[in-house]
Amino acid sequence: MVEVMLALALVVGGLALVALPPQLGMWGAAIVTAGALVIGLIASAVYHARLRGVLRPRGLLPSYWWLHPLPLHPLLDDFPRERRAVLHPFRVGVVCAVMCLASTVMGSIFAVRTIL
Repeated sequence: MVEVMLALALVVGGLALVALPPQLGMWGAAIVTAGALVIGLIASAVYHARLRGVLRPRGLLPSYWWLHPLPLHPLLDDFPRERRAVLHPFRVGVVCAVMCLASTVMGSIFAVRTIL
């Protein structure tokens, strides 16, 4: 449901942005992209630190876990409080990645509008 609401917000927001001047839209997209990158990087660092902090003391952390940590999420089912603490920054990072991608696309659309 969250994904549907996010997609709907992106479509409605994208349609509302059509009225903006292209230069203003490009600056806005650049600011949103930069903000999403910063917040996403912080969320990623917190997520990896918390995941390591939960699984390493229990001996459940394989080597090179940071390359693909998603298969480790089912291991958190036994620790509900820690699961919430670990997956919250993960979800924030996913939202930031979507925002970054969407704002990059919007900035590209505004850049093309400056040419046309």
